[in-house]
This record gives sequence, C-alpha cells and structure tokens, in this order.
Amino acid sequence: MGEYVLVLLSIDLCLTNDFRKFLTAEVTTLRRHIEAHHARRYNKWCTKSGFVTMLPKAVRARKEAALSEAASTQQTLDGHVVPTQPAPNIIKYSDALFQEAAEEWLISTHQPIDALSHPKFHELIEVAARATNGVKIPEKRAVRDGIIQRFRKNVADLRKRFNVFIHTFVTWIMQ
Repeated sequence: MGEYVLVLLSIDLCLTNDFRKFLTAEVTTLRRHIEAHHARRYNKWCTKSGFVTMLPKAVRARKEAALSEAASTQQTLDGHVVPTQPAPNIIKYSDALFQEAAEEWLISTHQPIDALSHPKFHELIEVAARATNGVKIPEKRAVRDGIIQRFRKNVADLRKRFNVFIHTFVTWIMQ
C-alpha cells in the first residue's frame, strides 16, 4: 500500500512541474527522490492524511530517538529479583542448653536416665556434632526399613557362618 502511494504521489508531483522525470518504481528510489525534490509537499500530505512519513531521514531520526530513549531509561530488575526468606534464628550451642534438651528428651520419651550414658547414644551425638549444616532426622519408615534390612543381613551372615538353614525363624519374622 505504501509503495503504491509513493509511486502515485511521485508521479503526481513530478507531472505538475514543467519537465518530466522517469523514475524506477522502486520504493527506496522513490523515497529518496521525494526527499530530495518534494519533501515539503510530502510532509504536508502526510500530516493531512495521517500518514507516518517514511522518508529515509525521518525514519533514521525516529530510530535514533527510540534508541536514545531506550538507552536513557534504566532497566528494572523487578522481573528477576526474588524476595528471600529470612534465615531462621539459630541458638548457639551451650552445655546448659544441651542438658535441658537431653532432660526433656528423657522425660518425653520415658527413657531411663542411664540412656544418656549409653555408648551408642554418645556415638550418635558425636556423629551429629560433625554435621556442618544441621542434622536430618530420618523418618520412622526409613528407620524401620533400615532395621529390617540389617536383620536380614545378620540372618544371612549367621546362615553362612553356621551353614544352617533357619527357615522357620525367618518365615516367622518376615510375616
């Protein structure tokens, strides 16, 4: 549509002059011709018709204005920045705090006081103390599966050691 308008406008403008010009019906050639010889009339026609001027200098000026406007406005980080959760308040270790936690554990789980002096409890605490990012306490199901797997391994080791088939006992346990 724009090419057709340029051709008609160029022909109309050039025929009104006293001499004739022969132009190629190429859009860029027509735009350069109109810009060189008929810019004032073309711009007047564009404003009257509500047409955006497509002359090379005007297009270049619009592009440069858009680029300078884009360069002058600062981009925002709103789409990229994600709010972070505040770090949980971790209470530093102290012997008094550990004793209080141990007493509460003994009371709430109905453990005997000797449970704190058991070597396996000490081993558990030493392993947990080596953790750098806290301790993940396993769930009941995982602990249960681990105990059953250990039991089966122990039974298999006993079978190898004594070269005995313990069918009745294993069948009773597996049910």
